[in-house]
Amino acid sequence: MKINAKENLMKGGLFNMLERQKEIVVEVGKYLFERGFTQLSGGNISVRDPQTNLVAIKPSGVAYGVMKPEDIIIVDINGNVVEGSLSPSIETGMHTGVYRNRPDVNAVIHCHTPYVIAWSLKNEPYIPTVTVSQYVTNGAIKVAPLEGAGSPNLAKAAVETLGPDYAIGLKGHGLLACGPDMKWALEAALVTEDAAKIACTCKAMGGETCFFDKELGDMEGFDALARIAGL
Repeated sequence: MKINAKENLMKGGLFNMLERQKEIVVEVGKYLFERGFTQLSGGNISVRDPQTNLVAIKPSGVAYGVMKPEDIIIVDINGNVVEGSLSPSIETGMHTGVYRNRPDVNAVIHCHTPYVIAWSLKNEPYIPTVTVSQYVTNGAIKVAPLEGAGSPNLAKAAVETLGPDYAIGLKGHGLLACGPDMKWALEAALVTEDAAKIACTCKAMGGETCFFDKELGDMEGFDALARIAGL
């Protein structure tokens, strides 16, 4: 879909259509910042509009505490800027790569969560799962190899490691979570960090972690978890 950005957006059609997506990016960013899932301007969040295939994504270098909906950048599915005066996140390629590979996904979260980073530096290929985290992965949570932040190699590794799952660790970097909507993506991020926290705590106490091997839970099961979490 070819878009004349300034002309079409300022006429009101696409601009109004994406206002809610921009608000979601801001709201979730502040929520993650307040929970300590990311720091200052680190990490990135995006929401795809399935009708236009346009993506609302966090701008680079803007702190979550002061970010406003008008700061959010609109890009197409290939990462080209459609609307916005700021630079899009350096991880735009990772987000759009997920959207191109996973048409079922409409929201992506990448944040620098401390426990996922800590566990990933053990050079383990997986984060051990607990009961709730089985709903975001086909077993243990995979960890993508270490690649440079914002690089095409990181985007490629993340997309390949993610596969059909809803969350992965990024070695030395954080996590990537996604879902058909932001509620799903946010819950995937929360339970992934919780799984890593439990694994790190277990190891610190001298215990042994284990890896569940279970098929991905269905939507009904995941919705129940989201209700428990109050999402």
